[in-house]
Amino acid sequence: MVIKKFQKRVEETRAREELSALIEAINTGGGAVEITDNDRVAAVLLSGKDYEWLCACSKKVGAPK
Repeated sequence: MVIKKFQKRVEETRAREELSALIEAINTGGGAVEITDNDRVAAVLLSGKDYEWLCACSKKVGAPK
């Protein structure tokens, strides 16, 4: 499995306003969303399936330090 390219990048304020729509888009295959604060990535919103895959990979390779 390969995580899809980021669907979009949105400011934190806008992400709060559009959270339900962002979650729906992500869960229907829209790809992850970078949430920014002052033009720096503060968080990433991704599907549960992609999150499980990342967790499985980190167990195989070891958690990032």
